[in-house]
Amino acid sequence: MMKSLTFNDCYKEKLFSIPLFSELPDYLKSEILKRVDFRLQEINENTVILEQGNICCNLYVLLEGPWR
Repeated sequence: MMKSLTFNDCYKEKLFSIPLFSELPDYLKSEILKRVDFRLQEINENTVILEQGNICCNLYVLLEGPWR
């Protein structure tokens, strides 16, 4: 089960603290925020999002919680 969340300043800070985005200049971070359609979801523990071999057309970023 997934619950939709609002992409607020707290999640923006978490997103830009991960290594993939942290070193980007501010103007690129601003462009990302303007152009990307963020869909923030709260996902229950042990929910499988993708499995190896699935075709994936989105970028999934874990902002909170344990990962395996």
